[in-house]
Amino acid sequence: MSILSEIPLGELELIIEENPKLRGIMQGYIAEYKLIDRLRNIFGVTEVSKIPDRHRVKRDLQIKYLGTDITIECKSIISSTVKWDTIRGTWQGTVQCKNSDAVYSKDYLDTPKRTNLTRGGFDIMSISTYAIDGLWDAVYIENRYMPQSTYDRFDIMKTSFVVNPLTTPCIEMDLEKILKSTRDYKLK
Repeated sequence: MSILSEIPLGELELIIEENPKLRGIMQGYIAEYKLIDRLRNIFGVTEVSKIPDRHRVKRDLQIKYLGTDITIECKSIISSTVKWDTIRGTWQGTVQCKNSDAVYSKDYLDTPKRTNLTRGGFDIMSISTYAIDGLWDAVYIENRYMPQSTYDRFDIMKTSFVVNPLTTPCIEMDLEKILKSTRDYKLK
C-alpha cells in the first residue's frame, strides 16, 4: 500500500507547505528526476542511472556520454535566499552543497566527521533553479571550478556558495555544453 493512498492532494500540499524541510527534500528529488528525464533525451547519452542514497559513493547520477562516464551531484537553490537584481535583470541565490550524511576519512579516529563535498568526488553539479521561477531548470558547474573551502585542504569544497548566472564564474546554463566540456576535460 502506498504511503499516499489515503491522503488527498490538498492535504499533501498543506503538509509540504507547513514543513519546509520536507519541501526542500521533495524539491531536490523532483529536480533529480527531471534531470534524469532531460539527460535521457540528449544525443550521446546512452546510460543514466541513479546512485542509491547512502551509497559509499557520494554523488547522485552516473551517465555515459559519448562513451565517457560522467557523474553528477544534484543540489538546489535555497528558496529563502533568492534575491532579485532588477537593475541587471537577474537573480542570485545560495546553494547548499554538502552531503546529507557525514563522511569520515580512512583514518577516521583522528579525523572529525564532515559533510563537505570533495574536489574530484563527482564531475558536474546540477543546481536546480526551481526556487527562482517555479520551473524545473538548472544551472551547472564542473567540479574542478567549485569554490574551495576555507580549510587548508584543497580537496574540501565550501558547504554553500552564492549563484548568480551573470557573475558566478564557470556557471553554464546549457546541459549539453557542460557535458561536452566535461567529456573533453576527462579525455585530456
